[in-house]
Amino acid sequence: CDSLVILHLSVVPNSGISLLNATDRIDVAPNPVHSGESIRIMGEFTPAEIASMQVALYALTGEKVAMMDHVQATFPMVRISDACAPGMYLLRITTENHIYLAMILVE
Repeated sequence: CDSLVILHLSVVPNSGISLLNATDRIDVAPNPVHSGESIRIMGEFTPAEIASMQVALYALTGEKVAMMDHVQATFPMVRISDACAPGMYLLRITTENHIYLAMILVE
């Protein structure tokens, strides 16, 4: 992908870039989150999207601090490591058709 549009959450389909609409929206909660807690990812995912889902947490320096593959739950959960220092992180959720981005505050 040559470019990326960032909104509150953004979607980058494999076929190009499109803005979020009501059917593409996802939510992550709680936000802010504390180290050791889990973030719940809520959206309308197909079983195929859940099966292909990868979730990564990045520090703003670009360092990947957590990765989760092969999600089995309807509402995937990501545990924030006790080792995560307080601050802002980028949560990247990749499915077979979309990439979702969200900023997460760890307190």
